[in-house]
Amino acid sequence: MKNIIDCVPDLSEAVDYRPMITHECVCGSPLFRVICAFADNEIAQYFLDMECIACGSRYHAPTLADDNE
Repeated sequence: MKNIIDCVPDLSEAVDYRPMITHECVCGSPLFRVICAFADNEIAQYFLDMECIACGSRYHAPTLADDNE
């Protein structure tokens, strides 16, 4: 099993797609690196900037408010 620290992508193909909101990167990966804070064993806060774990492209993370649009 890989350590998350070892999952640093090759950023030569990375693109900044912010403010695009998505659940999947254009490269096809559904996995993203986000910065978050925990409270009571649940994610309590997170930054909206996220980075694709496969290619390094950046997006804005989806929120519940985006579900209504």
